[in-house]
Amino acid sequence: MQKIKENVEMKYEHLSGLNGLRVKDLKKVTGADFSKGASSVSRAIKSPMSSIPTKGLVASCLKANDHLLFDIDSDDIWIKFKLIIEAPGN
Repeated sequence: MQKIKENVEMKYEHLSGLNGLRVKDLKKVTGADFSKGASSVSRAIKSPMSSIPTKGLVASCLKANDHLLFDIDSDDIWIKFKLIIEAPGN
């Protein structure tokens, strides 16, 4: 969760330094084929999702090329946007 928060702050400068910035409602997208031409975000939102635990080892619930959706919350502002974070390939 901390790593996602740090990536969000680095990629979106206007979110950096907000009080109480936190990631919540972490979900894994299941059953979507992201290799086809449609937008990844719209395809992900329309696909089934499963909740991801916020504690424990990442490897126990995620594998390479899994796609995640999550909400971002802050004490300072209310904003709604979509974010895609891609992990570098190994």
